[in-house]
Amino acid sequence: MSFRKVIFVLALMLAWVGMAQDLVLLQGMARGSTSQFERDRYFAVFRRNYEALGVKFKILQDDAVTVEALGGAKLVVLPYNAPLPAGSLAALTAFVAQGGKLAVFYHSDPALLSLLGIDRVTYCGGDNMKGAASIRFTVGALAFAPEVLPHPSWNIMEPMLKAGSAAKVIGHFISADGQDMKRAAVVLSGSGLYFAHVLLTEDAGASRRFLMALAGHFIPGLWEQAVQARLDKLGKVGGLNGMDDLQARLRQLNHEEGNRLLVQARSCLDGAQNFRSQRRYGDALAKAEEALALTRRAYVVSSPSRSGELRGVWIHSAYGIADWGWDKTVKVLADQGFNAIFPNMLWGYVADYPSEVLPVHPQVATAGDQIQLCLDACRKYGLEMHVWKVNWNMGGHTPEELRQQMVAAGRTQMTNDGKETRYLAPHIQENFDLEVAAMLEVARKYPVDGIHFDYIRYPGADADFSPSAREAFEAVLGRVVPEWPKDCMSGGALRREYNTWRSNNISRLVETVYREAKKIRPDVMVSAAVFPNWDSAPHSIAQQSDEWVAKGWLDFICPMNYTVSNTALERDLRRQLASVGQRMPLYAGLGSFLHEDAALTTEQIQLSRRLGAAGVICFQHSRGFAENFLPDLGSGPTSQATGKLLPHRWPAIRFTRVGVAAGAERDYVEVGERVEWRVAPAAGVGLAHGVTVALANDGEHSEEPVTVRMRGRELHCSFTPARAGAFQVELSDKQWGLFARSPALAVLSADELAERRLQEGPPVFRGEGGLRVGVWHHDAYGAAIILAALNAEGGFDAAPLYNLKAASLQACQVVILPQPRSKGEQFRGEEYKLLLRDYVSGGGRLLVTHALVGIRGYPNAFPELVAAALEPALPGAEWRLKGRHPATVGLGPETFKSTFGDRIVMTPGAMGRVIAEAPGGEAVMVVGQVGKGRYAACGLGLAIGPKDKDCELSAAERTLLLSTLRWLGERAPMPRDK
Repeated sequence: MSFRKVIFVLALMLAWVGMAQDLVLLQGMARGSTSQFERDRYFAVFRRNYEALGVKFKILQDDAVTVEALGGAKLVVLPYNAPLPAGSLAALTAFVAQGGKLAVFYHSDPALLSLLGIDRVTYCGGDNMKGAASIRFTVGALAFAPEVLPHPSWNIMEPMLKAGSAAKVIGHFISADGQDMKRAAVVLSGSGLYFAHVLLTEDAGASRRFLMALAGHFIPGLWEQAVQARLDKLGKVGGLNGMDDLQARLRQLNHEEGNRLLVQARSCLDGAQNFRSQRRYGDALAKAEEALALTRRAYVVSSPSRSGELRGVWIHSAYGIADWGWDKTVKVLADQGFNAIFPNMLWGYVADYPSEVLPVHPQVATAGDQIQLCLDACRKYGLEMHVWKVNWNMGGHTPEELRQQMVAAGRTQMTNDGKETRYLAPHIQENFDLEVAAMLEVARKYPVDGIHFDYIRYPGADADFSPSAREAFEAVLGRVVPEWPKDCMSGGALRREYNTWRSNNISRLVETVYREAKKIRPDVMVSAAVFPNWDSAPHSIAQQSDEWVAKGWLDFICPMNYTVSNTALERDLRRQLASVGQRMPLYAGLGSFLHEDAALTTEQIQLSRRLGAAGVICFQHSRGFAENFLPDLGSGPTSQATGKLLPHRWPAIRFTRVGVAAGAERDYVEVGERVEWRVAPAAGVGLAHGVTVALANDGEHSEEPVTVRMRGRELHCSFTPARAGAFQVELSDKQWGLFARSPALAVLSADELAERRLQEGPPVFRGEGGLRVGVWHHDAYGAAIILAALNAEGGFDAAPLYNLKAASLQACQVVILPQPRSKGEQFRGEEYKLLLRDYVSGGGRLLVTHALVGIRGYPNAFPELVAAALEPALPGAEWRLKGRHPATVGLGPETFKSTFGDRIVMTPGAMGRVIAEAPGGEAVMVVGQVGKGRYAACGLGLAIGPKDKDCELSAAERTLLLSTLRWLGERAPMPRDK
């Protein structure tokens, strides 16, 4: 099939996906006191689970629901929505009147509830819900629903049925010992279902099963979709392509338990196919689920373990897993090979132990000193304990009267629109002293292994704009801010200076705590949980992780790489590990709470090892994690004992690669190329006697021989890899066991090497004529969609651009730089500006999109065309043309909608021309000529859709893109073939 035919088929598939769906999810928009983050958090539970089930659905925002938008839907789900606007409520009322069904979670609007046969709801929380553990369903009321759904709800909207209503309560809350609490949890009626709380994921499998039962009850055709989707996933785990690959892997490993599980899986597969042939889809899905679980478990238990790593968990509860206590909570971790726990014991203004610094939570009076109880259990079972503090944020755990005291005292942060936050203001000395004293108190009073920063940041780019923040900033600035808060908001005239001030407020806490903690106890470890994107975090939340690492203010760092995408994890980890180098251990934070099962957590553990992380920390330890993840992990990737020392306690050893293969730009070698490491110990560390050297490939010990020789105090290790992989040299001795591991070195196969060399050189064009367009392709928003669109269109010869070398740019007649997801640091320096100016002024043609027009730390390289790019982004997607221009050929005077939800506004320079604007007249696209070349700055997020995911260009944006490129390419000089 030709490339154009493939594009045509993909377009048809995308169009089909965009058609009306039977299932619609209404995404809650922030209204009232609940933040968008909270709305999105619970919406994501539904989106993730239905994606995992293979059930197709459509997403609508709940403030824009119309009968037309609902189309032919049969079921509309409201996961967590504020009271609806009148128009949306009217559309749903009409939808139900026409036979549509609703599934409503944790809602109190009488008009909406009336559609389900519910008269009203009553709020129940606190002592009324104390001890709630699960929901028990009436047998047979909802086919395929779990008999019991683990669901420790802390507050609910309990439904009261209308008199004479046909609606029925089909689920009640029960306590941990199975006693009925006489609280209605789930109502089923002819018009839909009501659920008294948001849907939790204490047991991910049971929650997913409930959601399938819900959808299948009202849309029976979804059962077939779900069955086929589950069968299609069998054996596709860990890079394997199906059951046959999994079987071959297990036979090669001669793994008895894995083979046994695979036999059971094949039996379940036969059962699923038999039930499907009988149209017993609920039973078929149950068997397909069982088969899938068995194959994924076979992968997990047959995955290798390794020593010399941290295996930790974060746990938000200061009291351990509910009803377990700290002894059992810690023991289950130790039993399955975990060696560290990070319990959240103190917040911005409350402690769960007898603190002399912070107010003590009332629960401590009856539950006892939680740090001591957890520490006792950790010492009993051999785990390290690192006490986790939520910095600045008072959160929901702080009693309301305490929080209000801080608000009344003027010690909290405010957003730029004057709203109070739950965060203490870092610039206020009393708050700073409180944070320092609280963390040091833990180090002084308890022999814990470490103290751990979290929320060590501002809440977002829109804080802090309190009156005291203005006063403090102006004192540092030395003059009055002319327009407050505008000048200090994103895009403001003083934003750079203001953000530096914010960053200093955060960083000085890290430095002070580290320095003072080491005076109290030199052996106490200081660490931090940080955001994964180290490019954007300094500009949004004022978190300077790079600086803390470079200045040695931490003993180890834990980026919170919470994702279900292994590609995203690899992208972030590579960047983080390159930044950290050998300064300290990096432990990859994994979002197991997002993972369907232990198989994905296992994949990410193996990926983290392969890239060179010194361990992992899973978020978070809960009953579901303990019961559904730990047993499988403990049989596979965490089964091996980790050794005497964890990496943050290893002696200081530095590995330096030497020889021909150690060029400045070479972070890899090829198969058969000799590798040599020079190993230099710190003072007081001896390597001359009794050191054993081993080689690991992808975390497993390798059979390649290693040559070892001493040169003075240095150890030289060399080897010649015979196969591809990620190789690390390991040192051990009798005193410490394993005590050093080199950075991971990628050994590339011939095919991998060819691909790498392509990425290091200029773009490779087809050479069949057409305008040569290089599209920045190193993980950029919309890049793949843009590249495919150009190659499906006549007149273009488009190729990926993987580097910003001058020679690579010069090979292109036109360069497109979509906003990068990662590698953003390449676009922020002065060298980048000069590179682009040289390219364009010399005759090159350039198009940049969205933030690259000059916001969020990305410089504006052409001020004569774009005088300024403004922050924050302008909400909304509408745009229209301003006048006529060759770059807009094919577009009319109507208003168009972008695929993305905001637009970057620009002020044109003296030589710039605005060719597209928002309905309010704000410039969103500016073009012009610089020297011999041309430049186009497009503030639209081309090919970026909801949730920052790539999506197809709209028809108008496709026309705009192609016309812009044709204008840019007019009379462009033909580059030399490279």
